[in-house]
Amino acid sequence: MKLLMVIESIKQLQEKESLIAALKIMALGEKDRRQGKGISIAESRAQLAAVRQRHK
Repeated sequence: MKLLMVIESIKQLQEKESLIAALKIMALGEKDRRQGKGISIAESRAQLAAVRQRHK
């Protein structure tokens, strides 16, 4: 059995962890989209506009 070591900086580790987190979020979003749980762009824009109106 061979032992393999990888040396990376803290910054590299944090960037890698951020990327993994983003990919997980994207995968969950895609899963929801395929299950029909998403909303249309028009509906999304309408919801954002409503929230912005309430916060004025």
